[in-house]
Amino acid sequence: MFNTQEFICKAYGYSEPLPPTDEIFKFGKKNDGTIEIVSENLEPCSMCGKVHPVGYVSNIGAEHLMQTMISDTYNKCYIFMPGNFICEHCGYSLVAYGSPNKMKLGKKIINVVIDKKGSHEKYFKSDPKNELYDIIKNPPEPPFVLLINSAGTVIENMVYTAKPTLSKKWIVVNYGADNLEVSPDEVLECLHDARVIGERLKIKPSSEQLFNREDSVEYRPNPKLVKNENFVPLVGGFIEKYDRDCRIIAKMVLAAYLKEHKEPIELPKADDKNFVGQSLFDY
Repeated sequence: MFNTQEFICKAYGYSEPLPPTDEIFKFGKKNDGTIEIVSENLEPCSMCGKVHPVGYVSNIGAEHLMQTMISDTYNKCYIFMPGNFICEHCGYSLVAYGSPNKMKLGKKIINVVIDKKGSHEKYFKSDPKNELYDIIKNPPEPPFVLLINSAGTVIENMVYTAKPTLSKKWIVVNYGADNLEVSPDEVLECLHDARVIGERLKIKPSSEQLFNREDSVEYRPNPKLVKNENFVPLVGGFIEKYDRDCRIIAKMVLAAYLKEHKEPIELPKADDKNFVGQSLFDY
């Protein structure tokens, strides 16, 4: 089974468990338990959930491990499973990115693509220079891990919640602690349809009516915008066709897409009465 956390940590130079010493871990008055490194563990990691033989064990629980590894910021991290074990890779990410003795790697793990050759920093801001659009059009050779930071996300959470991309046909964009799974072809179709709807209804392709982040496919339009009889069936059909993950990714790369597609749109040949719902997507 592919181990995402191991894949990420090795790209940042990990080779063996860091010793639980005062120089690396922050032992304080609250941390009166003991920590040791084990090599024959059979319990799941309290962070990533994987059963891994090597890691850290605390005699008073995994939360104690987090307190010693990242001090006062531990409450911003997630404990997914009860227990007293954290695997070597999740432990490395905690110490490397969260402790007072951090290894100064934090900036490198924000906005990167990690593959077999290492970690590659990318530009993922929502403007015409967004490099995620290039990845959607031409995905790199898998396996790779795509990490995009979001506001308020603790970096170590991104490491142990991340999922890998194992196929060019189905990409995982780890956006903060959210795993967005999309078909690149579907994202490109979504972008095209948003542009067509924008032209047809005279709204911006970036409209929040199209790119809201709700999970529900139930469409609740802005009454001020519903002047065209096709508005509800077209926008509602768009939201029903493209799920939340697809719409979020499409919105992120929309500016780059529009920069590349400046040519006039040739709208489907249809009368207003027939140009509704699914007919938009039949051209």
